[in-house]
Amino acid sequence: MTTKKERIFYITLGILVILTLVFGALYEEGIIFPKKTEETVQVTKQTTVQTAEQVKTLSYQGQDGKTALELLESAATIEKSGEGENAYITSINGVAADSTKEYWAFSIDGEASMVGAGSYVTKSSDVIKWDLTTF
Repeated sequence: MTTKKERIFYITLGILVILTLVFGALYEEGIIFPKKTEETVQVTKQTTVQTAEQVKTLSYQGQDGKTALELLESAATIEKSGEGENAYITSINGVAADSTKEYWAFSIDGEASMVGAGSYVTKSSDVIKWDLTTF
């Protein structure tokens, strides 16, 4: 015959074993502590030469949750004035826009963007393209 203390001990031990199994399974599935994953950004760079003046075009695939500016900064060497939503791109890969007649413009799936690169949050289905544009 077991005493009351022994029964409490065995019940407590059983509960601890069950909790260990449950939390172990949750940990393995990454539910308790999600496993880290690495992100990959795929970038395509294109260069076109026209009438002895080199016009650079840069395009890349969007990535869910990243701004067009964040992806541009990882894809190219840029110069900009301002930060974040107020960033204005002045140079991409060493090609500076002549501020009296040019600017770097970007489009999303062939449509001109209506917001700045720091404001536009891309989707993985987006194709972002930068062109040196004359006004």
